[in-house]
Amino acid sequence: MARDDVAGLILAGGQGSRLWPISRDRAPKQFQPVVRDRPLLTGTIERLSEIVDPSRIHVSTRARFADAARANLGPVPPENLILEEDPAGPATAFALSVATLSHLYGNAPALIAPSDHLINEEEAFNDASRDMLAQLEKTP
Repeated sequence: MARDDVAGLILAGGQGSRLWPISRDRAPKQFQPVVRDRPLLTGTIERLSEIVDPSRIHVSTRARFADAARANLGPVPPENLILEEDPAGPATAFALSVATLSHLYGNAPALIAPSDHLINEEEAFNDASRDMLAQLEKTP
């Protein structure tokens, strides 16, 4: 499956309060270099960009984190932010984001990833993701 046939969604709206003092109210963990020399969101974008064209990657976050998210988008267009004005939890963020992807890309497959997971074996993760997308192509 080609990179421009897939959509990507990164969930980056959490407050990260369990990781205090690294993660703060205006700079939660997804915008911090917790493990490596780059913010967790940046690493997730870089990983997904190997599989999904960055123009088709969207980042879901709280409106109050918009500036922090924009600072870490790299090749993802700023208009690809999905902002929740009044967040009501991960389920509503997910529903809003999936509805947005459906509106933009129809029934295209989507890779959905949290912004704050540590993946040490990035090549293996991407190979598994590509395999999953190939299986989708074979499924009627």
